[in-house]
Amino acid sequence: MSREAVLEEAEPGLPASGLNARGSLRAAAEQYWVLLVLAAAGIAIPLLARHLMFPAYSWNRDEPIYLWQAHALRDGYFTTPDGGFPTFFRPWLSAAKDGVLFSQYTLGWPLVLAGSLVAFGSPDGALALAGLLVVLGTYTFTRELTRDHVLALVATGLMVLSPILPIQGGVYLGYMFTLGLGLLFAAGVLAGVRRSKPLLIVGAGVLLGWIFMTRPYDAVLWGIAVGGYVVFVRWREWRRIAAWAGWLALGALPLVLATLAYNQHVTGSATTFPITVADPLDKFGFGVRQIMPTFNTYSYGPGQALKSTAKNIFYLPLFMIGGYLGAAAAAYGLWLRRRDRTTIALLALGLVFPLGYILFWGSAVSAQTTNLSGPIYFIPLYAPLTILIAAVLVDTWRRRRAQGVAVVAVLALATVPFGGTRYLYNIRISDSQRAWKKSVEPIARDKALVFVWNDGPGPFLLYLNPYSMNSAKLDDRLLYAVDNGGADFDLIAARPDHTPYLQMLSIPPDYLLPNGNPRTPKIRLLPLRTLHASTVTLHARVTNPRHRRSVVIALKMGDHTDFRTLTTDGTGGADFQTEFTLVPPGASSAPGSTALDGRLGTVQVAVGYGTTPEAARRNLLAREFFPYRVTGSSVDLLLPSRKNRAMREDKGKRKWFPETTLRELEITLTSTPATP
Repeated sequence: MSREAVLEEAEPGLPASGLNARGSLRAAAEQYWVLLVLAAAGIAIPLLARHLMFPAYSWNRDEPIYLWQAHALRDGYFTTPDGGFPTFFRPWLSAAKDGVLFSQYTLGWPLVLAGSLVAFGSPDGALALAGLLVVLGTYTFTRELTRDHVLALVATGLMVLSPILPIQGGVYLGYMFTLGLGLLFAAGVLAGVRRSKPLLIVGAGVLLGWIFMTRPYDAVLWGIAVGGYVVFVRWREWRRIAAWAGWLALGALPLVLATLAYNQHVTGSATTFPITVADPLDKFGFGVRQIMPTFNTYSYGPGQALKSTAKNIFYLPLFMIGGYLGAAAAAYGLWLRRRDRTTIALLALGLVFPLGYILFWGSAVSAQTTNLSGPIYFIPLYAPLTILIAAVLVDTWRRRRAQGVAVVAVLALATVPFGGTRYLYNIRISDSQRAWKKSVEPIARDKALVFVWNDGPGPFLLYLNPYSMNSAKLDDRLLYAVDNGGADFDLIAARPDHTPYLQMLSIPPDYLLPNGNPRTPKIRLLPLRTLHASTVTLHARVTNPRHRRSVVIALKMGDHTDFRTLTTDGTGGADFQTEFTLVPPGASSAPGSTALDGRLGTVQVAVGYGTTPEAARRNLLAREFFPYRVTGSSVDLLLPSRKNRAMREDKGKRKWFPETTLRELEITLTSTPATP
């Protein structure tokens, strides 16, 4: 609108300054109303996804770790006490050191979550902020790079419509937050260089510092991509480049130093990041790698790196506008902009992250689920891809609007099958996890100690059960702990005001690994009780339902196993009776009794079948566990026992299913009262 038109519409007597202000506001509204709508969408979409797509968290167990850390920060704790029982209270992806626990993650994203908890009583505000930053970052970066307002709006709209925004924006992970910071950082550097405004570069440095405090390696890669582009376009302007680098460092340095100070506080070394304390093998480079102690190791080499990178790139289009047609449109956009040197910046972003993450074995881990939630380490690529697609749409629209409308329609329709299936998979996975929360609802008002069944790869909270989070002070009414067999007695004794329970799964833990058609586990909550006696006899009744020739029964404690052969004549369907009498170590007892192995432990009774006794010993099909404790001349057994059935072999490893009853094995107990 012209200034004359504003004057014609003005009310009589309105001051000229008021006219100018009103005209400026109206002009700004006309120019940026679409951006405001997109910003609102950037806020709303993650929040809607959080509640509609991820009502019970995503499959990614990093989420509850970030929340555990954020709650601790809100309560004023960088590290949390382990209560004297680190093996019971240590969360997944955390380190235990000198009586405290701390997350493997640095502070950038957890501080934002903690700020949202303080401001809104919920971490959801952090998701809204991350979505807003992605919208503003996409617009400002595209506008600054191309100097094209329309192209910037279209690119931002495509980013908002991409499935990656709800799928990653609706979870409590920092990838979208880092993307927004990175794009704003790049826009700030480019604007500061173009306009010779040092303050803009200092502000960009602050953003880069926050990226460093969130994802240190990403900060390095963003710096390489943007810095490399500036050097390319300002070649030989070395004095200016050095000055710009100084201003950038001035902004970034305080947050870099804050990150190093945090390292010093929690790990004891400024240059040692928490992730390598949680597990020293979780680091960059090739070699033997491991995500947490007790987990399987992984040999990561160049071949695995290239394979996982290729897989991540292959599935990347599923989470962008238009799917694979969108990827083809981006390739055409690259051709259209081949003579525009600003395309170098897009190529730099598109290359530096895949190449940089070749050195990190996490790419191989993330590749296993990249078809469900996107290539998490390659999320910055969605910015240049949407800009290139936007270039195609704008070019087509400006030449022939009908063709532009057709291209938009085709891309929108192509997004539905790719993005829609991703939405469906993630909803199914999240919905299957509601069972964990529902299982403790009957005791939600009680003071309870809930042991989470530990038959997975590691004794950590928040790995199987995403809701097994304790407060920093470990003073919760409903307190979670890892089931550690006989050691459970010590924690029960230390928390006498909490009623103990065991939270059991209905399927093996690895059946819960993320996939598009997840199993919904049945979670049993079993009250625990203690049998106190001087001796305990396990009466075992064994059947042979498979009519195998040989039947054996085994008693295992620690590394020692005693086998008894019950039959070698193939008696089918018959009952076999045997018993084991358990006594404290060193106690005088009748012949045939078995002394328990140490003060704390687990007794396992298992039955096996085969053509020979030796084959039966290798083919144990049903087992029952009894955690025990020895105190002086008495024995304590923790009941009820844990029952498992072997179902099949998987790469040489047997699958054990939790059971409530075993048809092959039934154990009853008798005991001798303990001497007062």
